[in-house]
Amino acid sequence: MRGWVLSCTAAMVCACTSPAEVCVKDCDLIPPPEPAQYSFLGASQIAADLVEIRIAVAPPVTREYINDYSSCVAADYALDLGGGYARHVRTNLLKEGGVWRADAIYTISVELPPGLKTIVAEDRVKECRDQAIPLPSDTDDTVVPVRSSADESQFAGAIQAGQEVTDG
Repeated sequence: MRGWVLSCTAAMVCACTSPAEVCVKDCDLIPPPEPAQYSFLGASQIAADLVEIRIAVAPPVTREYINDYSSCVAADYALDLGGGYARHVRTNLLKEGGVWRADAIYTISVELPPGLKTIVAEDRVKECRDQAIPLPSDTDDTVVPVRSSADESQFAGAIQAGQEVTDG
């Protein structure tokens, strides 16, 4: 969970009289960032063992949020299909107006797939719930689009071309 952060200078060194004491000097407490807004835009099985995941995450986010959320959705989808594993193949991104949209492809399998970054679906879904990352199977609202002025044809074209498109 992303929480409060201490921003300290080198002058933070001070003497504490017991191990339980927290010693902070010349530090500012920085509040956590506004929570990300996750939206599941859809998923479709594009081959026997491939699934396409479409998601959006609103600010403030980094690529880590996109990767975390897409892997959560893929793991959830794998369990829905009766698979126990997923493996990331690729992700295309579009950023507009502070909203990141992603189109990600994952393999889904019953047996552990080859590769270094395999996802054990059951474990990943548990981690996602522990981190309060929403899963499509946990809600009745399967598709909750993020409203954006993004031109869907531009997004689709960027996805087909394998490009990352950002608005700076």
